[in-house]
Amino acid sequence: MIYNKRFEYWKQIVDACDDSLISISEWCKENNINKSSYYKWKKIIYPVVDDTTFIKVDTIKTHDDVSFSINGITIKCSSDLVPAIVGSFK
Repeated sequence: MIYNKRFEYWKQIVDACDDSLISISEWCKENNINKSSYYKWKKIIYPVVDDTTFIKVDTIKTHDDVSFSINGITIKCSSDLVPAIVGSFK
């Protein structure tokens, strides 16, 4: 229960700082918040998701169709759509 209260307390602080229009350093100084504590709690409240994971994609082109096979799931589409599909993963 105590952790939940601390979590909510720091979530309000982190959100207020992130919503402000000044730098984190300035906000922390103006609000008497230790900048190291801010960053520690920001990592706890909003953990960074590693989006650099790579997966193998097999492609098969037959005439005007392209099939993508990702983890056993196959997507078949017109080759015209390939740039839009690949671009959506960026």
